[in-house]
Amino acid sequence: MKCPSCSVRIPNLSEGSEYYFRVSAENEFGIGEAAETSDPIRASQAPTPPQMVAITDVTKNSVSLAWTKSKHDGGSRITGYVLEAQKKGTDQWTHVTTVKSLDFTVKNLNENAEYHFRVIAVNDIGESEPGPVSESVTCKDPFGKTIVLTVFPQFIGTKPALRKEMDEVTAKLGQTATLKCQIIGRPVPEIKWYKAGKEIKEGRKYAATSDGRNHTLTISTEQQEDEGLYTCKAVNEAGECETSGTLVLEAAPQFPVPLKDKIFAGCGTTVRIHVMYIGRPEPKIMWLHGSKPIEASENVSIENTEHYTHLILKNVQRRVNGGKYRIRINNHFGSADTVTQLEIQGIFFFQ
Repeated sequence: MKCPSCSVRIPNLSEGSEYYFRVSAENEFGIGEAAETSDPIRASQAPTPPQMVAITDVTKNSVSLAWTKSKHDGGSRITGYVLEAQKKGTDQWTHVTTVKSLDFTVKNLNENAEYHFRVIAVNDIGESEPGPVSESVTCKDPFGKTIVLTVFPQFIGTKPALRKEMDEVTAKLGQTATLKCQIIGRPVPEIKWYKAGKEIKEGRKYAATSDGRNHTLTISTEQQEDEGLYTCKAVNEAGECETSGTLVLEAAPQFPVPLKDKIFAGCGTTVRIHVMYIGRPEPKIMWLHGSKPIEASENVSIENTEHYTHLILKNVQRRVNGGKYRIRINNHFGSADTVTQLEIQGIFFFQ
């Protein structure tokens, strides 16, 4: 692009991709030698905020918190998290600390005081909007006394554990389908969804929700290929856990590509007519010649697979095999058919 000044904003870059840029000066005598960036530049933006802040422990002078990662890092790695506190009775949020981990214990708080907390994600571009505000928490010792424990590093945190497996879900093609499961852990585990081993990215088609225990994936089904095996995987510093379930999509049968209007064949040759179909439950298939169902014989065979049906006619003759052929498929959601005309031509010999 041409630019009259020494700066320019380049739109429509792919987030997370790296780019090289070069600049050339131009005057009435021509274009000069280009200056090029020595290192690639990543197209990035500020991350989305952390999804949730949970209170994991409380004493008269401290509060322990844990939170989940941002759903989207903005195309640049997250470098840390800013923790802020708000004391009841004030509108001011106070900076507590900036950490790289997903948990922190806030100390030196006022006994019997009530606080809220929130977290901001930071990457190389800047800060996210503040995340959801935590529940209100009052600083006081449980049961009115302090218990001193020695905690060894290997015992910090709880590995994610499955509380309810993902069930098989059946939905009609074109409608939304929701997969659900329950997984808990401490710190609150990061949740990722996969289809056939490939990580799912949220957008127009997929929407994921999580409250630290209940995890759901809502799918806007558009094609039969949306069905299959889906996996929910939970990971925290103590370990990981996963559960899988199958999405089955039901739909009225249809022919993605109908038969040609006419098929031409020579007398005495073998004709193969085949067509692809989709539909679930798997439809019943019927071939007709004219108005009569076709039955297998020495010169006629029908082969059906999961998505294809084939008709094979051997040694075709004009009077016996010529005419209209129809394929009819149906299940309890509906039916479909497609038609072709078989034209059998004689074999001519020239001297």
